[in-house]
Order: sequence, then C-alpha cells, then structure tokens
Amino acid sequence: MASVRMTLALKERLSENYKKQCQTAYNSSLNVDSTVKTIVEYIQTLDRPGSGTDDAKDFATLVETAKHMQRLLDKHADKYKHLGDSANRYGVANGCISNCTDSGYNRGAQQLNNLPIVMAKELHIVCNPNRPSTENMTTIQGWKTSFTERWNEKLQDASENFIEGDTLFIHDFGDEPVFLPFITEGDEQHYQSVEGYAPYAGLALVITDPDMCDKLQAIPMAKQKVSDMVEKFNNFVEPITTLKKFLDEFPGGRSLVPEDVLQTMAAPAKKRAKSSTVQAKDLLTPDQKQEFNEVMLESSLLGGENQYE
Repeated sequence: MASVRMTLALKERLSENYKKQCQTAYNSSLNVDSTVKTIVEYIQTLDRPGSGTDDAKDFATLVETAKHMQRLLDKHADKYKHLGDSANRYGVANGCISNCTDSGYNRGAQQLNNLPIVMAKELHIVCNPNRPSTENMTTIQGWKTSFTERWNEKLQDASENFIEGDTLFIHDFGDEPVFLPFITEGDEQHYQSVEGYAPYAGLALVITDPDMCDKLQAIPMAKQKVSDMVEKFNNFVEPITTLKKFLDEFPGGRSLVPEDVLQTMAAPAKKRAKSSTVQAKDLLTPDQKQEFNEVMLESSLLGGENQYE
C-alpha cells in the first residue's frame, strides 16, 4: 500500500465532501429537504394564478430540451476528451471538453452558454405567516430590510413591500441544482450594511403557509450545525500527515476520499525512511468520533455514501 500525503488540496477535498454529507444529514433530519421539494414541485408545475396549461407544457418542454442537449454535450465531450483542454480553441463541445458536466465551479459558467435554461443552485424565500394567504407561492422583487449604511451610518429604510415578520431564507441545492421557471437572487447581508444580518432579495419566492414557514426556519439552524461540524472536522484533519492515519482514526471517512486518491493509496508501496506520525489518541475524543460517525451514518442511509471523484 502506497503512502499518500495529506496535502492541503486533499484536506480541502475531504472537508468539502464532509460538508456535503453534513448538509444531506441535517437538511433531512430537520425536514428542510422535504419542504423545499414540495415548494419546487409546485413552482415547476406553474400551478399558481396567472399560469395556464400551455405555460406548464412550454416549461416542461424547455426542461426536456435542456436535458437532451446536456446529454448530447456529455456524449460529444466524452468522444473528444482525449484531445485535452487545448481543443477549446477549436470550438469542441462549445468551449469545454471534460468540464461540460462537472458539478464544480466550471459547470455554472458552461451551463449559461450551453443550455437553453439555467439550473438554479439556490432558492431565496421570503417567509411570513402574517402575510395574506393569497400571496403564498407568489414572487416578490426589490425586497429588503432596513439597515445602516457602512460608510456614512445613515439609516436606509426597508423596501415598501417589506412587512414586519418577513424573514429571508436561502436554500442551497448543493450538487443537485434544479430547473425552475425563474432564478431567485439575494443575500443575507446587504453589501452596504453595517449589520451582520441585513437581507435583501432582487427576486424571491413568498411563503405564507405557517407549517412551511415553521420548517423553513430550520435552514439557518442546519447551516450553523454544518458549519460547526465542518470546523471540528477541519481541526481534526489539520495535524494528520498521511491518508492512512486519517482512515485508521476515522474508518467511516473512507467514503469522503476521492476514488483516484484511493487508487493511488492501493498501489504498491515504495520503501522510504520512517517519519514521525501523529498519535491517534491525540486526534479525536470519543464524543467527536460519535458525532462524525452519526453524520456519516445518517448521510449513508439517505444515499450519500457514494465515492467522490
């Protein structure tokens, strides 16, 4: 078995994969995913005032066209991937070879150029059960809370469409973006604000259903839990120098390791001088081991145990 060093790049990949596992586990346990799924399905059917049967059919056709086009791009990219990225200059796969279908940074930029409709990576929701029920599942534009300007400390009033009790929730679809008839946008902090929380939305979906609002309140809770667990994970990984030591201490972490790295580790080892290693007893406390394993178990039960590439 070859020794694989825990480089900074590998640690970052492990951390990102662990974050995905945490998001899967906590969003499910807090019923966030099921609520968002209901909302997405409602939007996709265009079942709301002002939408007709033709609108729903047109959107469905647009989505199927985009999926078909992506399949063709995948096939085309795979056929010419042996040419390498230098083939971009010759227009192969419309400017991309291997990255046409990547779920990482490159994919978003390519989708804007390649597909007839862009997939949404986030859903911005203004939630308030005190709003009229007729506003449920409608959209709102140019919405913001009041805030203090960063440079002159002047108070900026909330937008006219802001109602007391409005709260902005942002759901991240992660590696599974969805097709929506519109793309929402906004942030939890206005770039001009002094306050740490001063949300705004150029376009958002309004939810007034009390039960949905109650469940959506778990979104920031889930984000905080994920953030806390990832910080603990990073602190655990930081002193580790080899992948073997990582797996010895945290066997459940094998599903976080990219397949190409596992293959490298499985190769015959080369003889080398013995180096000092970090003792396992210094890394994880029993409580931390239990926390990490609970996240991995919850995620695996939800189908999140596949190897990462």
